[in-house]
Amino acid sequence: MATAEADNGREYFRIAGNLRVRARPLREGRRAELESRILTRERKKSELDPALVERLERLESRLDLLLEHFGLGDGPTFRDEDLQHVLFSGSGIRMKDPGDAVIGQEWVLDVEIPETPPRRIQSLACVKQVGLGGDGLPGDVAFKFMVIHESDRDAIVAHSLAIERRSRAAGLDGAR
Repeated sequence: MATAEADNGREYFRIAGNLRVRARPLREGRRAELESRILTRERKKSELDPALVERLERLESRLDLLLEHFGLGDGPTFRDEDLQHVLFSGSGIRMKDPGDAVIGQEWVLDVEIPETPPRRIQSLACVKQVGLGGDGLPGDVAFKFMVIHESDRDAIVAHSLAIERRSRAAGLDGAR
């Protein structure tokens, strides 16, 4: 298992797993709006009781699912084709090229962490590496999270640790 380092100096384990991911280039002039939405969310929540925040987030996730089911949601609608095998950590994500990514370009990433209910994460990320695919197929793109809510980063890290625990438990069970 390799490690990656975020801007805050913390190191995170990279792990392979299946996540629903949607990526789109950041439209010109939208960076400040997206960054403000993510950072404002953090400031408002820090003023509330953490237990209340957790319950409200779960309620919000459930309402989002209901709204999406009836076609009324304003968040990203994930489809079956959004599920892909990725390499991820608390500092970023490597996935198949969503289309014409250029090193240094900023993208909006929507990620769904498979919790109950699923947790939707939105972040602003920068393209750090673009790989070439063989036979004219798209390659991989490595994104580094530039703006992400700290609780969302923690959810990604917790999910990666859960995958690692299940993998180790399966390995131990198989050794008996």
